[in-house]
Amino acid sequence: MESYLLWDESFSRRIITVNGDLAKPLLGLNEEKFESIASKIDVIYHNGAWVNFTYPYSLLKSANVLRTQEVLRLATQIEVKLVHFISTIGVTQIQNSPDKGKKNDNGYIQSKWVAEKLIKIAGERGIAISIYRLGRISGDSKTGVCNPEDQTFSNDLWLYSIRRCAQARYNGKFNSCRLCHSSHCLFISAKSLFRSSFEYN
Repeated sequence: MESYLLWDESFSRRIITVNGDLAKPLLGLNEEKFESIASKIDVIYHNGAWVNFTYPYSLLKSANVLRTQEVLRLATQIEVKLVHFISTIGVTQIQNSPDKGKKNDNGYIQSKWVAEKLIKIAGERGIAISIYRLGRISGDSKTGVCNPEDQTFSNDLWLYSIRRCAQARYNGKFNSCRLCHSSHCLFISAKSLFRSSFEYN
């Protein structure tokens, strides 16, 4: 959080870090730790994923699909918990396709689509769920800080793209949303969700 200029020392009393692994069963935790966390929380924000737009579904399935099952397992331990799932707007490409059986060739979007299916099944079985389909997240509107590993917004690629589109008089839309706006909307939506299920694009 320090690298994103978000850290405040007062957070240290409220934030407890847990070292795990999204690609492993029980999220990389032992059973005792998994159950301990399940006994202390009442809501889950699942924003973890392996984001890669070139890898096939088969490589992304473990982290993005199977571990979503583990998150749902956590949500049903001891007492049922609310689950907020962060997905991608790319899923709508599959949902809006007249032939839903035809696979999108993007392995990441495929994995998120399947993970959404698991979340929705959980919702049908009584877990309060919400799905947020976000576009590309840009930097903070005040500081400009963004993920340095995101090639869209690093190495001046973003500015270069804007300049090129302006020169070509491109009048389409960029699918991006500011970090501060996205987090604020997520916070407001999550506060209003109690025991219902919602989807947000």
